[in-house]
Amino acid sequence: MKRALDVVARKLGSFSAQLRREDLGPLDRGIVLLQRALAGAGLAPHLDVRRHRVLELGQAPTILRGLRDLEIRGATLEDARGIAAVKGTEVAPIEDRLRRGDLGFIGLLQGRVLCHVFFHAGPEPFHEDARTMGAWCIEAGTFWSYDAATTQDSMASGIFVKVFQTALAELFTARGAARVLCRIDVAHGPSIALHERLGFCSLGELLTLATPAGNLVSWGGTHPQRKFGRSAAISF
Repeated sequence: MKRALDVVARKLGSFSAQLRREDLGPLDRGIVLLQRALAGAGLAPHLDVRRHRVLELGQAPTILRGLRDLEIRGATLEDARGIAAVKGTEVAPIEDRLRRGDLGFIGLLQGRVLCHVFFHAGPEPFHEDARTMGAWCIEAGTFWSYDAATTQDSMASGIFVKVFQTALAELFTARGAARVLCRIDVAHGPSIALHERLGFCSLGELLTLATPAGNLVSWGGTHPQRKFGRSAAISF
């Protein structure tokens, strides 16, 4: 009972802290409340609402020096279990990504995977967002950056930044990338700030509502022709 009460207290504390954040405007506070209400009513993930920033990088970033003991390399199927351990996720989806040809980059210290980031290359659509947002149709030469994560004990070490910079540089110099795109929840201000420091620029914002009948997607940004209603495929 005490453990259950502690879990509830932590969740309530996290929720309260989110609502007190000064960088969240009224719309995002409302979205946080709605997400909690949907989850509490047992409707999520069948009903889900999100607001994301779409960002673009057009050239390779400068790679930081240091962290010489850090091993950075492309991920293989043999790394799937270590990658899954970073966030405590299942192994099978990681293996599926690597088998279909998505690129994974990992950072290791003494054989332990501390962080990872994945990239999906166009022109094939990116389907992992299809349930909540629709499939992303990506142009040839474009890479979609997704699922970047690091372990709790290495968040402040600079390891992830080094791995991400190295991966991005390889995409541009060795993989023929013309640009790299990503989407980040608007409520994740530190992640957006990190991407901007690495040279990413904002293209606009997506407001999405996922329902059993389909996904409603509203776009607002630098490309006004990209306006979507009920959508199964979104082009960037």
